[in-house]
Formats: sequence, C-alpha cells, structure tokens
Amino acid sequence: MTDSKANLTVNEIKALKACLNYESREDQLADNYSNGCMEVFKEALSWTDRQVSGLVSSLVQKELIQLDRGCPEIFWITEEGVNAVFDVIESEASISSSSQTQTILKDRADFIENHAVVMSMAVELNVQSGTTVFYDTGRRALLALVALGAPYAEAKEFVGDCVEGYKTLDQIMAEALQVFDIK
Repeated sequence: MTDSKANLTVNEIKALKACLNYESREDQLADNYSNGCMEVFKEALSWTDRQVSGLVSSLVQKELIQLDRGCPEIFWITEEGVNAVFDVIESEASISSSSQTQTILKDRADFIENHAVVMSMAVELNVQSGTTVFYDTGRRALLALVALGAPYAEAKEFVGDCVEGYKTLDQIMAEALQVFDIK
C-alpha cells in the first residue's frame, strides 16, 4: 500500500466501511468487491452532495474506489480499498483487544492489591486476637465480609470479637449477615 492509501482520513474510513458487505477481508474480496453511492456516503457521514463529491474525488485519486462507467453516482470499492479499510479495521480490533486486556490486567492487579491489604490486616487481626487456632476462620470471615461490602474497620472489629469467642466460620457469617445487613 502506498503512503497516500495508508493515510486515510476518518471520513474516508467511514465511507469505505459503508461500502462493505462482509465482516472479513476474504469474504469481501471474494464478492468482487462492493459498491457505494452518493446517498450511502451522505448518510454515513451526514454530509452534503458537495462534501461527498470531494471525498469521492480523494478516494478515486487514491485508487480506493472507482466510478461505475455507466452510472457515475455509483462507485466500486477496489481491491486496494478493501485491503486499506480492513487494515484499519484489524488495527482497531487489535487496539481494542489490547485495551481490554490492559483493563482486565489492571482490574486483576487492583483486586490482588486490595486482597493483599485485607490479608495483611487479617494477619494483624490474628496477632491482636492472640490466637492462632481460629486464624484461618477469622481471615476467611474478614475477606468474605469485605468482599460483600462491609466496611473494613467494622468488619475487622466484628470478626476479632467472634474469633476471640471461638466461633466457627458459619456462626460468624450468619451473625455478620444480620449485623451488616448483607443480603
């Protein structure tokens, strides 16, 4: 692809996308390409006839569309046009996928960081309660309560009292659901 074809404007991309009939490059190329017309471009871009004429001129110069010899109002997207627009579509999909992956990784990192804080606080709770027998029960209860939306400080105090009272996880959670009004 030449530089002029690689440098598509946002509106040229929208116009070329409006000509597509398929979601894959291979299917589009197998269809002997697709056509568009002034009305399709006007609708896709919300432009006037004059504006669309300028856009068509640019796309013809870049050899991304060609005018129908029998009806100049109709134009055909060329192989170069199909490839150019699918290069953009695939690039957009890659960027979107990368962005989604980054969001997922950030969410997981935040989740791990938040739970690491809760875990360290659970260890602190265990030390303060003076017992190691119910450490796991207290940790689980505290994690569950915070995950369910209970305020940490209140949950820590509540679980600390329960652990010191040697309550089981089931007992702690049953009581907590009522105390913190968790449904």
